[in-house]
Amino acid sequence: MNKIPAGTTKKDFAKFLYTRQELPNAAIALSVGVEEYTVRKWAADGAWDGMRQGLKTGAKSNVVRLHKLLEGLCEKVAADPEPNPKDVDLILKYSAAIKNLEPEVGICEIVEVAELFVLWLRTQNLALAKQTAALLDKFIALKVKEKKGEIL
Repeated sequence: MNKIPAGTTKKDFAKFLYTRQELPNAAIALSVGVEEYTVRKWAADGAWDGMRQGLKTGAKSNVVRLHKLLEGLCEKVAADPEPNPKDVDLILKYSAAIKNLEPEVGICEIVEVAELFVLWLRTQNLALAKQTAALLDKFIALKVKEKKGEIL
């Protein structure tokens, strides 16, 4: 039996293993210390199959899949003295798809999250919040320079 993270129920951990790790019911049952039929019931009652499918088709999962496909194609093209133009075209299409699925985070979003984080951190540790704010200012300045093309 795997150690269930603190504050997590057996059912929640089983759900994680089912939807994210895609383990079979028997392995999940063994990991969380329940019978296999319990895992099947939880999965059916909670519609875990739908969640599993949703995670497979999400943007992040698609990017991972595209990266794997792209890597395989690049290896194939690199090994071939006369690459197939269709493979080269697919490389360009996969690269464009990855770029579209991985939108660049803008400076505004970075600043907004940094401000919210520093505000929260002040309630936890004022000295650390001051240090973090200074580092975030440097990070944001670097990102602004990168955006302007000053740093490559």
